Amino acid sequence: MISNNYNYILIFQDDVVFIDNFNEEINNLINNIPEDAEIINFGFHKVASLSYFEGIDLNNNNENIVDAKEIINNHICKLPDYVNPCSLSYLVTLKGAKNLIEYFGEVGFLKATDWNYNDYLMKKDINDGSIKALCTGNSSFKSDIFSEN
Repeated sequence: MISNNYNYILIFQDDVVFIDNFNEEINNLINNIPEDAEIINFGFHKVASLSYFEGIDLNNNNENIVDAKEIINNHICKLPDYVNPCSLSYLVTLKGAKNLIEYFGEVGFLKATDWNYNDYLMKKDINDGSIKALCTGNSSFKSDIFSEN
């Protein structure tokens, strides 16, 4: 991303399910990126605890609205510290990629990837997310993260 000077990239885990109008929604998000944004999470679970998770009903307008600490614009909010997007799907800006490389080069990775990202973003108060979930995890997918085996 950095060597090719891409303005942003989208990252997806392999079990995501997309909202029906994903292309329109992601374009709205991209066209409204805040200047200080580094990572914008747009994929969320209804419940995620270790290897157990439940997807969001993306067609239910009451269920796919994300908890917000602060509304930034019509598409993006600051996420409260208790929301863990679990690195399901997110956008990384070029500025964010450069800052993350520098930060993790100095600090290292201390825990799971999403914990490191979340901690970094919360410390800088730039824990951004889409106002509604644009994708969720496939509930039938069985994760081996923190499995008991």
